[in-house]
Amino acid sequence: MTSDTSDANVTLTGRQGIREAMQTHAQLSEAVRLHENIIVDCSDVTEADLALIQILIAAGRSVAASGLRLRVRQSEGGALHKALKRGGFLYGLPRDDFNEACHPLAWMQAASRAAPSPDSGTPA
Repeated sequence: MTSDTSDANVTLTGRQGIREAMQTHAQLSEAVRLHENIIVDCSDVTEADLALIQILIAAGRSVAASGLRLRVRQSEGGALHKALKRGGFLYGLPRDDFNEACHPLAWMQAASRAAPSPDSGTPA
């Protein structure tokens, strides 16, 4: 049960693949259990594969079903962005005003575009 309305900041770094999936899942599960708003920062991920994407999709669907909020920060051209592109997840998503119900990663793309760049100084 969620007990804290503050944001949970989950920062993922380095390689995020199948070998790291259990630890990543545990981190996100704990954040979801304790907080209403979860921010997953993937800006410092250096390598990502479909395991990370699957975890993020599952987490996004889980929090949405619970009325919680998940946002993913990523760098355009970063490891997560490249993995999404390689997997074909970014094709067919309009740049603006898309319908979140049409694509399982639409919520991630919206959060990604809305997230400030590390040097912009703009709050999320």
